Amino acid sequence: MSIASSSPSGSDGCRFLHKSILLLMAALVLMGAFCAGCRSRRTIKKAEKLYQRGVSYCDGEEAPVDYAMAADLFRQAAELGNADAQAQLGGCYLSGMGVKFDLVSAEKWLRKAAKRGNPYGCMWLADLLWGRGDYQEILALRRQAVDGWRQLAEDGDGKAQFMLAKCYEKGIGVRVNVDEQVKWLKAAAEQDYCDAQFSLACCYAQGNGVPQDLDEFLKWLKKAAAHRTGAIAQFVLGGCFEIGLGVPQDLEKANYWYAKSLENTLAYASQGSAGAQFGMFDFYKNGIGVQKDPDEARRWLRKYLETERTHVKSGAPEAMYSLHWLYSGVWDTALKNDGKAKRWLKKAVRKYRELAEQGDAQGQGMLGAALRYYRPEATDWGLSDDPGREAVEWLEQAVEQQHANAYLQLGHCYMAGNGVEQDSHKGARYYRLAAERELSSYYAFMYLAMCYREGVGMPQDSEKARIWDSLAFVFAMDAEKRASIQERLEKMYYAALPAPAPTAAGEDWY
Repeated sequence: MSIASSSPSGSDGCRFLHKSILLLMAALVLMGAFCAGCRSRRTIKKAEKLYQRGVSYCDGEEAPVDYAMAADLFRQAAELGNADAQAQLGGCYLSGMGVKFDLVSAEKWLRKAAKRGNPYGCMWLADLLWGRGDYQEILALRRQAVDGWRQLAEDGDGKAQFMLAKCYEKGIGVRVNVDEQVKWLKAAAEQDYCDAQFSLACCYAQGNGVPQDLDEFLKWLKKAAAHRTGAIAQFVLGGCFEIGLGVPQDLEKANYWYAKSLENTLAYASQGSAGAQFGMFDFYKNGIGVQKDPDEARRWLRKYLETERTHVKSGAPEAMYSLHWLYSGVWDTALKNDGKAKRWLKKAVRKYRELAEQGDAQGQGMLGAALRYYRPEATDWGLSDDPGREAVEWLEQAVEQQHANAYLQLGHCYMAGNGVEQDSHKGARYYRLAAERELSSYYAFMYLAMCYREGVGMPQDSEKARIWDSLAFVFAMDAEKRASIQERLEKMYYAALPAPAPTAAGEDWY
């Protein structure tokens, strides 16, 4: 056979050439897909690495707190498509931490994250919309966030377990469920998640979903205090050493933990955290762990004021209420401005009413609290025709949804007979519920201690009064309240001592 006869020719040659081209094209497509896949995997890994570096600068566990650096790393990761980074970057814009406050940019990045089902993006977008009152979208986003956190929590993600626990505590996206709250707090705490350890410590201190147990309280409090992010736990542990709650009294250790708390609070306050800025004001105003310094306290209070002025642009009623308190002069008379205080209170009340009427438990509780506290002014300012009665109605609706702060406010109403027939037994019952349910609420602890100490609405019990007063002391930052609690504790201590044995004439027994 000749060479010519063994080679494809005519239509057969065309078919051979066509097949060869198709095979070459398929190979190129497969090679391109393979390379694209490699690039995609590299991009995903790079984005995740950038995101994790951002987290380390944000939480302060592995690196000094630096929100600007964190935001820049989140931006790089977000632009590469990392949904967690998109949510965090949106959160930075929403809070103004590490970047300039920008609601448009916040919504842009949060919607990108939420569209991909990221639970943090969903929840923070809901927070952004809460200031606008888009309540149906808020509810849908909250439920989506809970579903996302539940899936992550069941896969063992400690932070997601903590966030899910907070949703069950606050009734955000789900109904309040104390058993589920404690279940997920324990899961996250066992993974050494600081915030979960502190919250679990509070549950044991207060008997919230678990038996009250001061040993377990101290166990988890110490674990939380070991973290750089555990500034509040460090402060509370300092209080325990100061009065000897569950540990031997030791002022040197108390001052050590107060100083650690101050150091770590400063790290966050310097980066623009509103809560930490107010904490610095409290430290210097009350002289806890540091020398009293009214000028330094005032400086931090003004920083807090500027931060809240920024936050109020989102329409958040909490920021409006904070500005009311700042301008009322309750913390610094130099800031007193009755006109501004009245204006921000009215704005907050109207926003809370808007949310309350849509069934939001927090809106109902905060509206009821504001109307109860400002009964005389509320009528004059056109906020309510019958603020006492209306306060009780909203608080009762919030209590039906187990909103923790509403218990304390409703207790005040029954104790004083404001908007309801006076009933000390109901008042004491609501104080007890508030003390058990609202984590670290030293006001609730003080009022419940008063009921036990004086037998108001419940049988007198000096030991329970001592425990609740002690808890109020360790969680409170106000120096005057701490001093009055300490005085009561000392009186109870000496009252419990056995009477001295009779002595011979002229002999001193002490």
